[in-house]
Amino acid sequence: MKSLFRVLITLSLSLTPVLGWTGSAEAALLVGSLDNGDVLSFDDTTGEFISIFAKGLPGDGPTSITFGPDGNLYVGMNTGAIRRYDGTTGTFIDTFASIDSLITSITFGSDKNLYVTDFSNDRVVRFNGSTGALIDNFVSTGSGGLNGPEGLTFGPDGNLYVGSRISNQVLRYNSSTGAFIDVFATGGNNGPQELVFGLDNNLYLAIDGSGGNGQVLRFNGQTGSLIDTFANNIPGTTDSMSLIFGPDNNLYVTSQFENSVLRFNGTSGTFIDTFVSSSSGGLSFPTNLLFQRESVPQPVPEATTTLGLLVLGAVGVSSAMKRIRAF
Repeated sequence: MKSLFRVLITLSLSLTPVLGWTGSAEAALLVGSLDNGDVLSFDDTTGEFISIFAKGLPGDGPTSITFGPDGNLYVGMNTGAIRRYDGTTGTFIDTFASIDSLITSITFGSDKNLYVTDFSNDRVVRFNGSTGALIDNFVSTGSGGLNGPEGLTFGPDGNLYVGSRISNQVLRYNSSTGAFIDVFATGGNNGPQELVFGLDNNLYLAIDGSGGNGQVLRFNGQTGSLIDTFANNIPGTTDSMSLIFGPDNNLYVTSQFENSVLRFNGTSGTFIDTFVSSSSGGLSFPTNLLFQRESVPQPVPEATTTLGLLVLGAVGVSSAMKRIRAF
């Protein structure tokens, strides 16, 4: 009987690639690729290319990606569209919402609604997180001096933080009313881009650097005072530099002109490595980073791998059948 089970197990392993079944990884790093309109997935441990996770529509250029309360992937496009994709398979679902402007950042709030930076009109727009219907201009045009919003996040205090690129500031707004609270931080003359709160509850801000080399500044998460330049001389950066802390607690940053993703020590800011190599999987002008914590499909093995598995399966079946006949 045990021999028979071995036969069945061996057959199932051999037939898996033939039938098109795939294995899965525990997680993936998703990266928006502006030039080809897609969202690519990379192994979150090795940085190796997995697949095109979400295929963009003609004309799409992803500028911001986030997961929604429903577990699906939402992608803001430079065309003003917000596309929704299945959060596990990457299958296109619909155009969830749209604005007649350049979208630079999107995020969901604790109210489960979607907040979108409208770069051209200097405001933050709110959409119903279930239907995609427009609710309101959550942050009204120019409120608190907002000029060229790029980057937004909800902070540990629950309030909304928005990068004001033209005025080189991070502005804070009431999370319930959208009313302006204060200028939380000032990024010098370097054009704030994406911002994120770290595990230490401090604010990390991506900015332009001299000669095209970007920087990440760290600010006190309670007072907004500058702590230090956390990471410096980041090569090949320009508008829409993205940053995120990974499951390993390190900081990941896009290098747009080098078509790569760099990794920095999450405590010291020291450069570790080029995590996603240049143009891997067709990556071209990476714009946004997001870690997927659910299992993701792996590519079907190539024909040579499939053939090898079939041969191994046949050997296993033959060996098992001989043992059965011996009984």
